[in-house]
Parts: sequence; structure tokens; C-alpha cells
Amino acid sequence: SCSICLWSLVDRAVILKFSHEFCFECLFVWTEQSCRCPLCTQAIGDYLIHSIRSRYDYCKHYLLPLRTSPPYCPVQNNPILQNTRNCAWRRRRERERRDDTENDKLERSIEFRQWIYRHDVYAKHVASSSFTKYRPYPTPAQFSASQDLISRTTSFLRRELQVWEGLDMEFLTTLIISLMKAIDIRSESAVKLISEFLDMDAPYTMEED
Repeated sequence: SCSICLWSLVDRAVILKFSHEFCFECLFVWTEQSCRCPLCTQAIGDYLIHSIRSRYDYCKHYLLPLRTSPPYCPVQNNPILQNTRNCAWRRRRERERRDDTENDKLERSIEFRQWIYRHDVYAKHVASSSFTKYRPYPTPAQFSASQDLISRTTSFLRRELQVWEGLDMEFLTTLIISLMKAIDIRSESAVKLISEFLDMDAPYTMEED
């Protein structure tokens, strides 16, 4: 856990000189007020690292010099620690509220999509033209060459596939993306394959994809 906010680590940040770990937000707020490590009170150095994905893949955050150096104060009585902890708590609460709101929106969206599939409410065909702003369905080659299309389709599938319980969403998302790179996803062979997972809703899902 983070010794500043006393909660589990979020975006782990490390002071390399001491291998001391904190939440990045907590340490960021701390370093705006002090250049010393919250744990050992030694000088932090020029930078800290965060967004750590592997031993060699991370982000460096360089510290700006403070206008004045605060006097040394024992950690247990340090007002900077208390101020940082309060800021971290407020930020975490705000983030949790945003997450709760997003989760509520997602849950309502999934319930709505379940209602659509349950009542067979199909979208009307919209012709592609400069007026409608709709484009022709991309060919497998066009789809494979467009990272934007792949990214948007992946996001759509990860949301849409939550409608069905018990699916291996990552496997099915990867399968559908691979099919779209190779064949027309609306073709009979593609729909037949995906129907094994989505039953009779596959044609509708592929039409919206």
C-alpha cells in the first residue's frame, strides 16, 4: 500500500534511489511541496518513474526545483504529509465517483442492448452518401490497414459482448477482429462461425459492427 494515502497503489511510482513506492498522484502532490522522500527523508533526486509496464518500459517524471526548501520535520508530525494525504483522498474520491458514474452508464447501456436483442429491434439500413456521412462497409484489406477502425471495432465488441453472460470476451473479440481482416464479416461463413457463440443474434451484431 501507499504510505502517503494508506490505500492500495494506483499508478505505482518509484523513487529509484531507495526503491520506495507510492501512488503517482500522491508522490506528485508531495514533490510539489518537498524534495525529500516521505519515508526516509533523503533527497529524492532529479526524477521518479511511474506508468511502469516492465523493467525497461516506464515514464520518467522530472521534478521542478522548489522555491524554498521546507525545514526538516519528523514524518509522523509532518504537515506536508497530512496535506498530501488529504489531497490524495479528495482525488481518489473524485476518481471513484467518476468510475461509479461510468459504471452506471455502462450497466444501463448493457441492459438497453439486452432489451434490443430480446425484442429483435433491428437498426434500419442507412445508405452511404455525403448526406448521411455513412461510408461503405470496409473491405478486409481496408480494415486491416486502418488502426483507427480496428481500435473502434475492438472497443465496440468489448462493450457489446458484455450483453451475453459466460462469454470469453477477449477470445471472441480477437476472433472477430481476425475474421474482419480476412473476410467479409457479414458473409454466411463468418456469421455461421460466430453464431456458435452468439446463437441467433450473430447476424444482427455483425451488421452493427
